[in-house]
Amino acid sequence: MLTQAASFTTDYSFVRGKYECISLIPDKVTQPHPLLFLHGAWHGAWCWEKHFLPFFAQEGWECHAISFQGHGNSLERKHILGTSISDYVTDLKEIITNMKINPILIGHSLGGWVIQKYLQKTPNIPAMILMNSIPIQGTWNTTKTIFKENIGAWKSVLRRNSKLLMNTPDKVKSLFYTGMDEDEATLQQNLKRLDKESLRVVMDTAIPIRKIDHKIPALIMASENDYFFSPSQQKETADFYDADFFVVVNSGHNIMLSSEWEQATTAIKHWLDKYKAKRMHLQNAEHRS
Repeated sequence: MLTQAASFTTDYSFVRGKYECISLIPDKVTQPHPLLFLHGAWHGAWCWEKHFLPFFAQEGWECHAISFQGHGNSLERKHILGTSISDYVTDLKEIITNMKINPILIGHSLGGWVIQKYLQKTPNIPAMILMNSIPIQGTWNTTKTIFKENIGAWKSVLRRNSKLLMNTPDKVKSLFYTGMDEDEATLQQNLKRLDKESLRVVMDTAIPIRKIDHKIPALIMASENDYFFSPSQQKETADFYDADFFVVVNSGHNIMLSSEWEQATTAIKHWLDKYKAKRMHLQNAEHRS
């Protein structure tokens, strides 16, 4: 289904008939690589549609946001409770292969962890941007905090339903919009669209990331008030990858849906501009030699 905007076309489709994909294609693509956006736990491609996809499409980037299996409008290939990180990494590989693109990967939270795991097997991606990603240390400390502070965590395990962590607007605000004055409509809409998440993934992400032996252009982004992962944890991730680092002030975990989203898009735009300039300089140097 296609809808026309002033400077880009929006396409709602399915990759291989099973992975939801929201694409915004500029009337004139002026940027070197597509951007592929990966959502975090409980979310789907929809979380990028309001702010991030239009912003970057208007900057000339071909933009795609996908939903992992069992999320958004994607098919559930097996029961969500048994889905593993390896399944999501396989989803990503299958999507990129079938779309025949070589994208810059942008991942939020769990999506950032999927990128890091994918990178261990597929090192030749152009660049990555991790936004409030699960840090290199994994989720063990975060999980302990959640179980200590949120009775819904225990209920989610006993009832095998991870949405019990965030089944009210107040819980959505405390987890995703910490310290922010988001309006009730935003919280209600976010709550309504959340999916169940795999409990197995919690175990999969508890193990720290393995060091890679190659460097990739990267931007690591943190939120000042992130409930799940602190800026100091994200700085460790940035140091791990020898990456650039940026903190979004006054924002909680859900940067892409919060009122501070423009801080993030502006920082990413500036970083991508630097990435392109460096890439062009290297290409010119190779051409001269």
